Amino acid sequence: EVEDEIVESDVELERDTVEPDNDPPQKMGDASLEVTDENREAAQEAKGKAMEALSEKNFDESIEHPTSAIMYGKSGT
Repeated sequence: EVEDEIVESDVELERDTVEPDNDPPQKMGDASLEVTDENREAAQEAKGKAMEALSEKNFDESIEHPTSAIMYGKSGT
């Protein structure tokens, strides 16, 4: 039988609450948009470009491509 063990952290928290997320909302695809084969192909292409950029350690570009894939419709990739 495994007993749950309470482990206390040595980390001291300066505040009792979590800071609010003040970042602007992220771009999202139109949920009402009908996903076509063309949109799906474009999203897959953007996903491929993101993976390529990531493998080249081009992190800024690797983030931009999935965002564009999301914009092609509710299913993205």
